[in-house]
Amino acid sequence: MKLLIIKLSALGDVVQTLPSLTLLKRYFPSSQIDWIVDEKNAEILKDHPYINKLIIFSNDTLFSFRKFFRFLKNLRSEKYDAVIDYQGLLKSGIITGLAKTKYKIGFSNHREGSPLFYNFKLPPYDKNLHAVKRYLILTKKVIEILGKFEYLEPFEEIPDPIFSSDILNKNLEFIRKPYIVFTPSARWKTKWWLFSYWERLIELCKETAENFDIFITGSFSDL
Repeated sequence: MKLLIIKLSALGDVVQTLPSLTLLKRYFPSSQIDWIVDEKNAEILKDHPYINKLIIFSNDTLFSFRKFFRFLKNLRSEKYDAVIDYQGLLKSGIITGLAKTKYKIGFSNHREGSPLFYNFKLPPYDKNLHAVKRYLILTKKVIEILGKFEYLEPFEEIPDPIFSSDILNKNLEFIRKPYIVFTPSARWKTKWWLFSYWERLIELCKETAENFDIFITGSFSDL
């Protein structure tokens, strides 16, 4: 079984797609799952044990013949059982259309004409539904299409990948007390918090709790 996930951006949306990756791996444990992601968000998926191949898509891929040909060659080097467009925009729709697969799956109310590239369209999703649950509805349909009709657990019972805690245990073995993790970075400047706000937040944490560590997460590009 070979599956291709298309979720390019943004960082938070990529993270919200991870429960769907977990569910796919649960029902198809021996499957090959590849993921197409924007280069700006690739680092968070790097070395994920459920992803066999990470295919990088840069912003200028569609506007450079050389980069587009290289990307297309990489994309079409595999024949997938299903391609799942979690992005639902024109760019991801084009990629879905170019992929070699029997099933090209997405919601019928995905935007920018992307459904034109699907050969299997789900009914329109509820726009008030949380993104994680929306993606899981799409994932459940993929599982049904591919012949797994067993009972699916309620969304709330789908655990995050165990490997997240494994990473902490492996790299933070020296931790012997509670800790708080802050992720100050964001793609859009409108979502940035002032440095003084982070200082105040840390001060408040220290005022309300003692004897804990603080860790800051981010990528090399955030430095």
